[in-house]
Amino acid sequence: MSMELPPEILGDIFEAQEFARGHGIRNISERREELLNCLDEEERSRLLEVEQKTENLVEGLMNLPEVKRLRQLRQLAGTTNVYEGQSPRGVGVMQPAFHSRYDHSELLAEQVKFAGVKLGLADDEIETMIASAWLHDIGHPALSHLGDYFLEKKGRGDHETRAVAAIQKKNSPISNLLASENINAEKVVETILEKGYLGSVQSFCDTLSYLVVDSEMIKLPILPDQGAVLIKDLSGVDKKEGCLVVKDPKLWQMFLEVRAEMMKEVYLNPINRRQRGAMRHLMQIAINQDHLSLEDIEKGTDQSVEMRLQSLVQYDPGAAIFGNRQENAPHLKKYIELWGLAHGEFSPELWNRRMFDSRKELEKYLFDNVKPDQLEQTVVVEPQDYTRKKLPVVDEKTGEKKVLKSHEVELRDWDTKYIAYIPKFLSDPGRGK
Repeated sequence: MSMELPPEILGDIFEAQEFARGHGIRNISERREELLNCLDEEERSRLLEVEQKTENLVEGLMNLPEVKRLRQLRQLAGTTNVYEGQSPRGVGVMQPAFHSRYDHSELLAEQVKFAGVKLGLADDEIETMIASAWLHDIGHPALSHLGDYFLEKKGRGDHETRAVAAIQKKNSPISNLLASENINAEKVVETILEKGYLGSVQSFCDTLSYLVVDSEMIKLPILPDQGAVLIKDLSGVDKKEGCLVVKDPKLWQMFLEVRAEMMKEVYLNPINRRQRGAMRHLMQIAINQDHLSLEDIEKGTDQSVEMRLQSLVQYDPGAAIFGNRQENAPHLKKYIELWGLAHGEFSPELWNRRMFDSRKELEKYLFDNVKPDQLEQTVVVEPQDYTRKKLPVVDEKTGEKKVLKSHEVELRDWDTKYIAYIPKFLSDPGRGK
């Protein structure tokens, strides 16, 4: 006998669902419905067989502690907002980035499964890709690539290296799960490292997944079909060349242009790059003062590390930035201003912003004009070329291999120059102006 929920509870449920949809979070079953459009009837039957066979594998992967932790790592960690300004479509957007690496991995696992069926890959190959999709991000530290910077400096490798080490660890829950499902752990590792033709499928779907979830987060979904059109365009894999065979290379060129646009407008826009630079500076200060450990970064969550940084800056007695009591803790003022640079608007009253054509020019200026205590707080943002990603594909019609690269999205001064944010609040009159 079914029981009807009271209207007020139903209202809460519907309100929560609407909130999630409005913030780019969709149920995986909704995404799956879109992806089904890439398969014909025969392929859909095969999909059901694959899903039945991999049911225990997927459940086991989802319940691994390393995978569960991904829910506490934001997909776009290290930035306050994923976008601020006006997009090429003429829409001004400013959204918090709170979707997780779990959301990304979950969609990736669906996409590689659909791509595997579309390509007619063997069951064990599809199982390998499903495992690599769920496990590829488990090595991410708190605050994502910000955390990676400090761990790599100390010889702990990048997030992929740590994910591989976790998969290869003998008698661990991960290796035991893979062994119980007769999955070759080394094949999973190769796929995560994007080697061979399975690695090519993984690489394409990885990019596809993050573009889908991140663009939905800013309410400008650029692939509302969840990538179904691109997956449908797959016609095979060139195992010798280790790349995808596609029907319409123009579609894949457009895919690269869309990625470059997202890099320009979201991932690497000047505000987010500045925020990440300032956050990295604060993390270094916290590490130097034994307020934050490498273990905290490697094993912790975004929230736990951010709370440590906040306690260093905002919540120290007498240093409440929002309470206008900075004068009670002058020794913390420079950290408070750094926190503001990372989480607030750029203030010309507090910071000088200068751009340089080369690192040599930047270093000469800093040496000639910036005092040591200013230099300690100076935030440098390096140039980024978001058009350099290449995608090799084979044209099904001609058999020709083409190496595609974005050529429509133009780099700005912000992307090609070094940018230095130099604190005024530590400067002598007339210096560093």
